[in-house]
Amino acid sequence: MSGKVNGEDVVGKSPTKEGGDIIYWKFGASKNFDAYHPPSGAVQKVFVLVALLLSMVVGFIYIIDQFLIRGFCILPLAFALYYFVFCTIHLWFQCNWTIWWTTRRGLTFETRNIVVTSREAQIGKLKSRLEQSKAKVSGYRPKILCVAGYGGGGHEATLNGVRAVMNEAGFWSEIVDIPVGFLLETSKNNPLWNLTGVTGEQIYNWGLYRSPLIAYIITWGTSVGQVIGLRIDGICGLIGDLFSIDYGDESAKLCERIWKEHQPDMICNFTSGTTEFMIRGLERAGMTHIPFVTIVSDFEGRPNRKQPWIEDKRQYAVCGTSVCRQQALSFGLPTNQVFQTSGMILRPAFYEPEEDELDLSGKLKKLGLDPERRTCLIFWGGVASNRVKEIGMAVTQASEKLNIIFLCGRNQQLTQDLKKIEWPCKVHVEGFTPRVSYFMKLSDMIVCKPGPGVCSEAALLGVPILVEWSCFTLPQEVAVCKWVLLRGLGLGFTNARQLVRQVDRLCGLLNEQEGKKLLRPMPVVEKGLSGVDLNPADNVAVFEVPSILQDVLDLYAMKKDVSK
Repeated sequence: MSGKVNGEDVVGKSPTKEGGDIIYWKFGASKNFDAYHPPSGAVQKVFVLVALLLSMVVGFIYIIDQFLIRGFCILPLAFALYYFVFCTIHLWFQCNWTIWWTTRRGLTFETRNIVVTSREAQIGKLKSRLEQSKAKVSGYRPKILCVAGYGGGGHEATLNGVRAVMNEAGFWSEIVDIPVGFLLETSKNNPLWNLTGVTGEQIYNWGLYRSPLIAYIITWGTSVGQVIGLRIDGICGLIGDLFSIDYGDESAKLCERIWKEHQPDMICNFTSGTTEFMIRGLERAGMTHIPFVTIVSDFEGRPNRKQPWIEDKRQYAVCGTSVCRQQALSFGLPTNQVFQTSGMILRPAFYEPEEDELDLSGKLKKLGLDPERRTCLIFWGGVASNRVKEIGMAVTQASEKLNIIFLCGRNQQLTQDLKKIEWPCKVHVEGFTPRVSYFMKLSDMIVCKPGPGVCSEAALLGVPILVEWSCFTLPQEVAVCKWVLLRGLGLGFTNARQLVRQVDRLCGLLNEQEGKKLLRPMPVVEKGLSGVDLNPADNVAVFEVPSILQDVLDLYAMKKDVSK
């Protein structure tokens, strides 16, 4: 396979055969791209550019106020102030009220079962299903293009989990990973890249390393920038079509070149806000018959807003919650194009027993921890925030002295800083690791950000959750906070001082049980719930998605046969 996109080789010299029936091609252009540690000079250029743009907007408003409409400047200022105050008060009341009454309600516990379901058994079921697939029987190897991004790491982790299971179960296909977002953001036609040498995903990850307020502002900024940029690009494309000139719609043109180069049998999109221009690329390439499947890795879209994952009635949607499924149906997707899994897609490692033969005490001693104390895991996802230090200090102020395990993800500076601190308790600091499930299984509780992945992982293994929820929680993560608290999977906190009280509260609830056994919170049951909404321990989504993809491929193959 050969070809170039944006002047970069589409693949390396040869494909990777992953030990199963998958031939896997990794896009070569982004292999040396560090999406998680942007150069400080490039970040400074972005802020200078933003300051200039804001100055231009203020100047434009001032000119209108002085020469056209007296008092005009009051309108945008009043609107911005009203929107900020209204949203802040609404979010503050919502999170504090929910935290208060769920804390008062408390949690109910049962003995924790470390392995809820068997990876081997799930793979066996999937294998028997795939053996009956039309592609496997005919010997034809379908090609699947997978599109993932680097913002936060969740999209990439979802793709890696699905692909690992597909390979292990003998999914008969050829998979090509193509980071369309990276290609679009590093295009010679992208002004942000040309002026600063940094991508929106890098800026987003840079914000996650900082405080919740900075992350919140950066998230809003990058989201608005993406929407405005794609809208302008689309409008320019319409103008170009109107005058029959090659102008605008660069995002769809990029996709058109990729689709034509690879001639896929299916496109799997693991990113949000990109479906619209990717399907326009299919239209330009004359390939609208190709099934386009979006794997949603958020709990749901924002209420009363456009769902960023669902943008076209021709797409298929794989949803992890009943609310997300209903949003897809409300958008107008036919029922046969909407699939609901039993939860979020997690790494297959969470479904297998540990090979370490040591008991819990032995494992804690091996990490340098005290087996007589309870253990608290602090984990802020793959892109850990520097605020983890403040969170760790707060945990040490709890009445009961705890062991602390820090998982720092890709934040190398945080890992170094935590190791230099003289902690008043036993501490283990770990950088980026694939053994997240191992550390969760050792822990009596987890303090974390409300990421869909980390909270679903903790809920699957039955680890009581202490989740941060404040006015500056990222919009896509508010639904996760509600899920954790309303389903009785843990407690919430808005700041470090409240975290101290919640750690004491959780320790008190755990100590009401007999002994020091690892305990899991029992989910609160309500009518009308299903899947992860009803019981997080039933989540086997990563084993369900390959079967869904195979169903779509078989349907596509049947349509091809009929057309012949």
